[in-house]
Amino acid sequence: TNSADSATASATSATAAETAASDVQAANIVNQQNWTDAQKLTARTNINAVSPSDLTVGDWITPTLIGSWVQYNSTNYPVGYWKDRNNIVHFRGRLSGGVAGTAAFVLATGYKSKTYLTFSAPNSSVSNCVATDVIPNGNFYPSSLGAYNSFIDISGVTFRAEA
Repeated sequence: TNSADSATASATSATAAETAASDVQAANIVNQQNWTDAQKLTARTNINAVSPSDLTVGDWITPTLIGSWVQYNSTNYPVGYWKDRNNIVHFRGRLSGGVAGTAAFVLATGYKSKTYLTFSAPNSSVSNCVATDVIPNGNFYPSSLGAYNSFIDISGVTFRAEA
């Protein structure tokens, strides 16, 4: 009988523990501040589980380069930008030949940042990156060239555009 009572007590404890765990999970669903990093990642992944075609708003825009800035290789690394449905501007391509601190191009209306932003972008030197800035008036410019300026790769730079 003691073993039967012990088994019943264990089962009751397990059921109580499961119920408590379910209550904690339910509370966490409501109070996201208690979520673990894994729960946050899972939720973010599920929410953002869309294909690139779902995000596409327009085609790549090829900016008019200004000053002495040119495309490093327009066939393989064309300079351009586009905006997805979440209002995120995406850049691609390689710039060359410009002067640090001078605008390379100006973003179109609706693609500009509300604030001054600085990004790190690799240059042709294996070990160096350069500061690349986007400012509210739409100017996109490398603010430094690093040790070697054969090209600056802006691929992968992204930011949320003005609403």
